[in-house]
Order: sequence, then C-alpha cells, then structure tokens
Amino acid sequence: MRDLRSGETNAVFEALEDNLDVSVVSLRALLDESPHAEHAKNYTNLLRRIAEYRSTHPDRNRNSNIDEMVREALNSVNKTNR
Repeated sequence: MRDLRSGETNAVFEALEDNLDVSVVSLRALLDESPHAEHAKNYTNLLRRIAEYRSTHPDRNRNSNIDEMVREALNSVNKTNR
C-alpha cells in the first residue's frame, strides 16, 4: 500500500504480476494433482482468462524458472480442456 500511496505504481504492478505468477503455478499444480476436483472446470476457466490477460499484457518474471512454469501452465489450458 505504501508504494501505491506514494505513487510508485510500477512497483505495485510488479508485485501484483508476481502474485499472479505464483497463483498460476499453484492452480496448475492443484489441477495436475486432482484433475477431477469439485471446482476443476472453474480453475481451468480462470487459467484461460489469465492466459487471455497475459496475451494482451505480457509480463516477464525476473525468475526465469517461474516465467517458464507460468508459460507452461497457461499453454496447457489453451491446448486441452484440462
């Protein structure tokens, strides 16, 4: 909040994008572990919406390993119904 209040919007966007990356990786892992979970279809749809967002607003994580995991997770929902 301090960054936002002080006008450091780039730092805020960076933090939000980093949080989104972690959420994508976590959600993909959850789907891989339990593809038939109660809300799996909703999770897959959410990942598709994030993939659409990222196609419009690309972001590169400073950690190339996380960047690759996010790319794979988002590509996986575009290729299949999982």
